[in-house]
Amino acid sequence: QDVYPESLSSQERISQESRVFRLLRKLDSFISQRCKSLIVISEHFRQIYIDTRSIPAERIHLIHNWIDTSSIQLKANGIDFRSRFGISPDAFVLLYGGNIGVAAGVENVISSFQYLQDLSTLHLIVAGAGPNLAVCRALTERIAPDRIHFHTPWLQEETSAAMLSADVLVLPTRGNQSMASVPSKL
Repeated sequence: QDVYPESLSSQERISQESRVFRLLRKLDSFISQRCKSLIVISEHFRQIYIDTRSIPAERIHLIHNWIDTSSIQLKANGIDFRSRFGISPDAFVLLYGGNIGVAAGVENVISSFQYLQDLSTLHLIVAGAGPNLAVCRALTERIAPDRIHFHTPWLQEETSAAMLSADVLVLPTRGNQSMASVPSKL
């Protein structure tokens, strides 16, 4: 799902100039060069291994990691899911669903609501849990407590209803995170 240490660098957890970054990349290069084959989930990741680890292209196999569409239940009721939060059927709803962690940058979506005060029918549902949940909740209390709603824990059987409740699904990533990581919710 991720390319390390590039993913850590894009989250600003380590600098690309640091010893740790160089050590981790050398370790990854050492391991990947000794593998008979590598599997990656995107063409971009494939190119990273060719360009930065000198892995021959013929040893790298691309296998997309996407959802099994048979698990999507289109009979789920998004209006009922909205009503849990007191959101009217005619409101415009954004939904973020997944890990509320450093890489996601959900707090940036929440912060944007300070510029959208005049859009009183705009709501955000944040479905999930993670290390930045408390930060996001505190930010929400200052910015738009009546229009940003949290659903945690988010149960897998609620996925269809949650997604069908939204007009727009949002998938933020922090900085260059999308260059070294593909969020599984995509």
